[in-house]
Amino acid sequence: MTPPSAIPQCLSALGVSPEELIDEIWSGKRQGVLWSKVGPYKIFSRDLSNLAPGKEVESEVMNAFIQCSLEKVRGQLDKKAFYVDSNVFWNVVPNDCCMARVIQGTK
Repeated sequence: MTPPSAIPQCLSALGVSPEELIDEIWSGKRQGVLWSKVGPYKIFSRDLSNLAPGKEVESEVMNAFIQCSLEKVRGQLDKKAFYVDSNVFWNVVPNDCCMARVIQGTK
């Protein structure tokens, strides 16, 4: 994962502000770029374009965010924590499970 301190240098190398870069990604001007790797997850321009207003967040972005968050707090937890990838979750948990109904908005 790119350390936060490296982000300003990366942006200055691209010659754009963060706002301009997001606008270029959302408008499709920067396609096919791998922007980040978080654990097993890879975030490409198409994943970031789904963060635009009115779009649905893709599971790759959610899984990467949760993985990153878990890595940050893992050392602070008294108990062990684990993460189940959203794709694995939906393949393992039956649709009539209480948690599945809550996530789907049917409970």
